[in-house]
Amino acid sequence: MLNLIPDELVYGVLIVSLLVVFFSSLLYRIPFISQYILIIRTIATIVAIAVSVLFGIKIDQKLWGKQVEEFKQRLAAAEEKSKETNVVIETKVVTKTNVIREKGQEVVQYIDREVVKVDNACTIAPAFVKAHNDAADLTK
Repeated sequence: MLNLIPDELVYGVLIVSLLVVFFSSLLYRIPFISQYILIIRTIATIVAIAVSVLFGIKIDQKLWGKQVEEFKQRLAAAEEKSKETNVVIETKVVTKTNVIREKGQEVVQYIDREVVKVDNACTIAPAFVKAHNDAADLTK
């Protein structure tokens, strides 16, 4: 909203109101204006204060706008870095998943070989138990 007010207008109103405040003692000598000099001085002072506040708000708004743009640029850089990091993490996860699958296949093949060795009495060889336990440890 404040961007709609041109800076030149703000400067002009501020200068005029300050000139009226400072030269109100000279305006006091003009007969028609002398009866209204207190009202003119009060209004000019109020306008000068209001325009000074408006000027400060506009400056503050410009500074915040610059900081917002800077943060947007930093955010874009952080998002780009995050995307790169996500790709690296995804690659590591895929690699780890493939390693687990390969180890799981090796364990399955080993167990299949050992199952043939189990006799009719259902005695389980210690190597078979160890392989089974090792396969369970892969998921941790």
